Amino acid sequence: MMEKTVNEIMTQSVKYSDDRQQEYENTYQAENLMMKVMYFLSCLVVLAQVLQISGLVSILIAILYAATFVLFAVSWIYEFSILDAFAIVIVLLSFVHVFLNALASGSNVSFSYLRKWIMFSSTIVFFASAFKLVPDEKLLKEVRVGNVCLALFLMEEYVRQGRSVYYLNGIYTEYLIFHFTNPNLTALFLGTIAIFEVCRVYSCRGVQMKVLHAALAAVMIFFSAETQSRNTLLVMTVFVILFLVLLIRKQRELKRSWLAALLVSVYPLFFSLIYLRTISWIKREGFLSFLVEKGKELSSRTNIWQTAFSQFRESPLLGAYYQMSGGTGLSQAHNTGVDILTSYGLIPFILVNVFLVQVMYRSGQAIARENFIYLAAFACCLLMGTGEAALFSGGLCIQIFVGTFLILANFGEKKEAEET
Repeated sequence: MMEKTVNEIMTQSVKYSDDRQQEYENTYQAENLMMKVMYFLSCLVVLAQVLQISGLVSILIAILYAATFVLFAVSWIYEFSILDAFAIVIVLLSFVHVFLNALASGSNVSFSYLRKWIMFSSTIVFFASAFKLVPDEKLLKEVRVGNVCLALFLMEEYVRQGRSVYYLNGIYTEYLIFHFTNPNLTALFLGTIAIFEVCRVYSCRGVQMKVLHAALAAVMIFFSAETQSRNTLLVMTVFVILFLVLLIRKQRELKRSWLAALLVSVYPLFFSLIYLRTISWIKREGFLSFLVEKGKELSSRTNIWQTAFSQFRESPLLGAYYQMSGGTGLSQAHNTGVDILTSYGLIPFILVNVFLVQVMYRSGQAIARENFIYLAAFACCLLMGTGEAALFSGGLCIQIFVGTFLILANFGEKKEAEET
């Protein structure tokens, strides 16, 4: 009798293990399929924007925002993590603040009013999904090929369109735009493409392929310089230096640092605070002027940030979502830290930073150097938020490209899990 009971327990245990493995495989395949479609559509957004097919851009963006929430739900099938709970709390709490802010201001809570919150929420849930998503070989190949195709497409359009890629608001400017809404957003896309190509210099095999990816990275960096977004250029310089240091070091595995993750997360806000404190001296001495885009007064960011902080002080708990946009819900503070803090309040800002630290730090265990490079790439993309808030306030689904670095940092984890 006892032997029969033990056998039944063992049989049930094996069956449960098999069922869990099947759940994992189903989730793994579904997530990868969805991500392949989403990455392809994101590439189409860039192509359509550069070619000025605005109707297609709007349709694709709507599909992608919906897809991010579906992907987030699919990721729960096998595992509901603490990071998922964090994401849900951030999304719900920020909505409550936005809703209460509208009521207090006498505004109607319309879709247009909530548009910025939807874009913010989309970024949060996508990063939570990317944190768990382990890419397969096909997804990895699609991302690699897609990035090269985007780089080649931009090079071709730069030659074909000539001066029109510098056209903004009815005039020909000094800023490379590629028909994006502003040079900072253009630089953000170019920066992610350039950083990925730098990563490929390390991971690809063969001298010819390394030369190809290095050349594409150099051209994208040149394009970024043409946008005259100094912040993006500074971040890319930091990443290239970090990349060279990692090449020189012989360690095959590297450890994450929670302190480094925290500094990356809060840097945009602290930069804005320090900048506002020292702006008078900076203008007088010209120090740090390279951090501000060429052709703009040093006060171009100062006025925006001072206004945002002034509105935040009037409503530190609920935030100033309504006040910043004049009730339209369409605003950004050109700094991710300032934008999140002033739009949604102090508590959501703290939660977002804890969330981002967990995304970057993870378990704190050592990871392969190639995976670490992609994690560093993600961190550098967050640093680009010092001068542009599009990552959290809506920027043609730039979060898909940035979050892809998180996904690539997971490559190989499925194989290791199966071996153990």
